[in-house]
Amino acid sequence: MFERYQALYLHLQGTSAEAIAPILDRSAKTVKGYAYAYCLLSFVKMNIFLSTRSWIIGIPWIFYYIRFFLS
Repeated sequence: MFERYQALYLHLQGTSAEAIAPILDRSAKTVKGYAYAYCLLSFVKMNIFLSTRSWIIGIPWIFYYIRFFLS
């Protein structure tokens, strides 16, 4: 479980998945999966918390993660 937190910490600091993978001894695909799961959970929580009209606030985060996964 600690490696997921470490991966997310490094990711949020701006480190690429390819640079995180050797640190954790995991593939870049796995690191991207950790980040994607975090993004999805955060987006769901935000949508539950915010009113239905405010869901548009989460759209920039989706574009950020789409760009991250395509890199």
